[in-house]
Order: sequence, then structure tokens, then C-alpha cells
Amino acid sequence: MPRFRRYTTIAVRMLALCCLLLPPQLMAEEHELPLLVPDLPPSERTLDPDFFVQLIHLLQTQVSHRVLQGSAEPVSRLLQRLEAGEDACVLGLLRSPQRDQYAQFVPVAPLLPMQAVIRKNEQSTLVGSPEDWPISIQTLLDNPDLHGVLIERVYTPALQQALSDAQATVEFIGGAASSQRVLAMLERQRGDFTLEFPAVLQRHYPTAQQQPFISVPLQEARELIELGLYCPRSTWGSYSADALMQASAQLAREPAAIIRLVKQAHGRYLHTDDLAQVKRYFAARRQTPAD
Repeated sequence: MPRFRRYTTIAVRMLALCCLLLPPQLMAEEHELPLLVPDLPPSERTLDPDFFVQLIHLLQTQVSHRVLQGSAEPVSRLLQRLEAGEDACVLGLLRSPQRDQYAQFVPVAPLLPMQAVIRKNEQSTLVGSPEDWPISIQTLLDNPDLHGVLIERVYTPALQQALSDAQATVEFIGGAASSQRVLAMLERQRGDFTLEFPAVLQRHYPTAQQQPFISVPLQEARELIELGLYCPRSTWGSYSADALMQASAQLAREPAAIIRLVKQAHGRYLHTDDLAQVKRYFAARRQTPAD
């Protein structure tokens, strides 16, 4: 009997030690995954106001943990929380090398790439007819008589390099800048062009008749842009990112629902060739094992 009690004591201690070595998330009955979204008025959202809510719902269907939609906050504040390592992930962000330094990216859905946006009455002078498209961004940036108004945000390396070498006057709007503000500046002729996502234009101008601009595809921006979420680089963040990566991978394997959301967000801008590109994106995701 004493020997039995001794073995029992050893077993209990070993079990306790194993529990101490496990991440806290695995010891809990249910791991909670708070997902925060940018605090933007509906008219200024990159996508439809319900897009993030629907994405969260789709992710929830693929994970056994409880996904929580946290309170919306400004992007700058959300990035600060990520960098501080708080236990929350942020949905609705584009990937950048700077953010990769302090957070882990999980791809979720593709966006059509940025296009040049100019006033309709300047089309023939600046960018010609649709038969001439896509154009090079240099068509605008090499013209010293033009004034570009752009938001301070993540641009692809090719666009960022072109902007840094621009001969045209390029004004970057930071702080509380928004797509709505920049587009309004163009309407008031306080700028000649900007760069914007088609999904943003679709949200602001649901019909072509409402839009006072034309959007022109760019040679330097032909690839889809990944919209996703970031989790902090911590034990909690790694565990959460892994769970959400698995959920995102499962959505890519059966992409009908998420493709519907992408089509809804882009509206009239998503042409047949674009839809084929979106489908190829998910096909490629299916060939890439989730980490």
C-alpha cells in the first residue's frame, strides 16, 4: 500500500508538471479569440460595413474556440496594442514588413489591387482611353504639373518605389486621413489623382453614375492584395494565429462563401478576369499547407 501511494504521488506530480509546461490556452476549456476591427464609419470602410462581421462569422464556423468581435478602434491604436503584445488579433489589415516584426499575419481574403483615380474630365489628357489601359503609374508621376493626394498607408513595393521617385507633387495625408477625405479633395479640385482600392470606390459610389472619377488599372499593381489579420508575437498570439490559420485554410478549401463576400465588396469592379484571378488565388491557397 505505501508503494502504491508513492507511485500515485509521483504520477500526480508528473501530471502537474505536464500541465505547467502546456500553454495556458490548452489548459482552458475554451480558448477565446478576440478579433478587433478598425473603427471606421460605414461610408469609409474599405469594404461593406457587414464584411468584417461576415468574415468573423465564417472564421467562427471553422474553429472550436470562441471567436469574439471586440470593440472597434482606430487603426493606429490597434497596431499599438498588437506591438504591446495584448491578447487580441486584428482583422482587416494588409501585410507589411514593419508589421511582421511584431505580429503574425494570417491571410483571409483577396482584394483587387489599387488603381489610379482621376476626375472624368481629365481622362483624355492624362490616361487616354480604356484601350490604352493598364497604364504605368509613371504616366502620372513623371508629369510635374500634376498634384497627387495619397493616404499614408501600406503600398506595394513597386508602387512605393515609384512614389519615392515621383516628379509630380505627391502629398501624403496622415493622421485622421480617410478615403472619403481624399476623394472629397479631388472632387473640389484640390488634387489631380490618387490611388485607391476598387472596393473603396464601390462602397463610396455604388453606381457608375454616382462616381465623378474614373479608375484606371496600373501596370505596377496587377496582383491581388491579401487582406487578413494579425496576432501578436506571444505564446497566446502564436496559438491563436495557428488556430485562425487553420480556419482560413479550411475556408480556402471550400471558398464559395468567402468568394461571395469578395464579389459583394467589389461590385461592378469585379470583372470576369478578376473573378478568375480570385478563384486561382484560393486554388493556390489550397496547395499551400497551413502551418
